[in-house]
Amino acid sequence: MQGSMRKEMVALRQPEVSIDNPGYPDPYGGLSFSDFIQGDTTPNLRYMDDDLRNAKATNFSLGYSRELAPSLALHLDGSYVDVADLTQEARTNTPHPVSGVKAYPGWGTLRRIQAGRSHEYRALFARLEKRFSDNYQFLLSYTLSKQDNDGAGTAPSISDYHNPSVDWGPGTADRRHAFVASGSYLFPGGINFGAVWTMRSTMPFSALAGKNLNNDGTSSSDLVPGTTRNQGNRGNASFLPAVNAWRATLGKSPISQDDIDTNEFRKLDVRASKTFGIGGSRNIEVILQAFNVLGRDNLGRIGNNWQQKSTSSSFGQILDVYDRQQLELALRFTF
Repeated sequence: MQGSMRKEMVALRQPEVSIDNPGYPDPYGGLSFSDFIQGDTTPNLRYMDDDLRNAKATNFSLGYSRELAPSLALHLDGSYVDVADLTQEARTNTPHPVSGVKAYPGWGTLRRIQAGRSHEYRALFARLEKRFSDNYQFLLSYTLSKQDNDGAGTAPSISDYHNPSVDWGPGTADRRHAFVASGSYLFPGGINFGAVWTMRSTMPFSALAGKNLNNDGTSSSDLVPGTTRNQGNRGNASFLPAVNAWRATLGKSPISQDDIDTNEFRKLDVRASKTFGIGGSRNIEVILQAFNVLGRDNLGRIGNNWQQKSTSSSFGQILDVYDRQQLELALRFTF
């Protein structure tokens, strides 16, 4: 938090101005930059809570392994994680939703770094493992998991200071199901063939209003009224009606469930190799690899790739995609 402390120490020595919905090409409304700055007499401040404390975590895991047959074993593991007092940013001068009055009328945006964010993770891991024997091996892995929290990152901003409960929801990286099957077989002649089949269920996303609904100084975190954080793609029947009700107030056409993308992941990779001796301890290994053999369009990449702004015509869509089929031929020399 050293960076945050440094900002707090010099906060009142440097002006900070936030412009919501600026005009183009003149965001200063006909004023010069200096006149615009002087006209804003309410200072903004980012400071640290006196009760800021280190996060604390409770972890518990339990595992069981059983040999089912020679070279074949089953493994079961459970994981329980609770983390409390993670840092978050609270905009403490957000006007009261009923009276519209700020707690500190003479100030602008007050951003307090405080402890209070939580993270919960529950998971069950199952693994069936066949060690190499009789020229083959395989590994089947399945994960059933669930993570919930109220924000991601170092110090995420609370969406609505007076209603922080809307931030509690599935974690941005939450995937309920993941399955990986891999194996290899050594054919006569020393040809080794292997494959990996990966499947993962979709992650969630939020519906952002695109407007500063609570007058807290930013429009980047306000959720569509009636929704909670990362409610999309979690089977909640109220999510899409709330989005369409909000879009209707802005004269936007409704979104159907068919317009909502998922980033479910399905990928089959295969590999074949053979080693040739070229004298002494020197060898050349010829490797042929093919990725995404079935050519599935897996949407999204690392991170959250949805268009989350609810006023957009592409709301709920993912505009990025992984590569389709790829083929790789390689030679490896060992000595």
